Amino acid sequence: MKKMSDLGRSLKIVLKTTKSKALSRFVPLRHIANEVRVVMLFAINYFNQGVPGFSLYRKLNLPNWYHDFSIVGIKTRTFREGGYDLSQKIKEPILFNYIENASGIVKARNGEKKTPSSLVDLFCADAYYSIYALHNDLVELAVGVDSEEGSGEGFVRGGVLDQADTISKICTLQGKLSLNKSDVMEYRGVFDICLCIGGLYHISDPLSLLRRISAQTRHVLVIQTIIPSHVNEETPFFVTPAPHWTWGSRFNKKYLIDALTGMGWTISAVDVKPMLVNSNEWDKLSLSLLCVKNPDKTVTEFP
Repeated sequence: MKKMSDLGRSLKIVLKTTKSKALSRFVPLRHIANEVRVVMLFAINYFNQGVPGFSLYRKLNLPNWYHDFSIVGIKTRTFREGGYDLSQKIKEPILFNYIENASGIVKARNGEKKTPSSLVDLFCADAYYSIYALHNDLVELAVGVDSEEGSGEGFVRGGVLDQADTISKICTLQGKLSLNKSDVMEYRGVFDICLCIGGLYHISDPLSLLRRISAQTRHVLVIQTIIPSHVNEETPFFVTPAPHWTWGSRFNKKYLIDALTGMGWTISAVDVKPMLVNSNEWDKLSLSLLCVKNPDKTVTEFP
């Protein structure tokens, strides 16, 4: 009986939201379709017990999501402690724009090639940006890679690939999005676009990962990372572990751009934004880069 009452409440809430959104011409129909799928999948899970111990509705409303998936018509509750939700909102507009530009570059370079456009999303967490790209037809295939290890982030990191899988199913992206629980330093495959969002400062040797990315990415690299606000930008700066952690690293913008240029990338766009929720000077700025592969650089799977 309790499950049935949960189902009734879910239907009432989601359908009420869908009805109000349908009246607005600014809401894409595919978003409304995803909301309807939430209700349908909840009903299926009720009858088939597809999500043991959880209703789909409860799962979407647990306050442990990295992102709010309203961009695809699915409301999820973000982990707010420490300003995670605000941090994501600072980065999103820039990164959405970069991914859209990356898609345009790939389409222009691929021309009449029949090979599906592809993307690898390193440190993908809930695969928010992969799902955004697929949902908006910016790429045809995507692979998300995440180790799901805490790296000091607490319970918010656990189970992120399961969350990504849930959203993928609601958006009917099966066959387009693959999710791999593995170390980003060991991913395999050659891709048109690489997303490296929010990860480089978590590892002690970011240049090793960038060499792998450079070898295995055909056209475009999108990077977002934390950089310190108080370090001089006239000369490259790098330190590991991060001064206020026992792991990770910190580097300045010049260090990263110099390294990428040396690996065959042209820096097409640079954005630096203050991370208003971060009080520590080592975490104060968000750096986003749109990098385009120089055409003369060869691409091959890293050994």
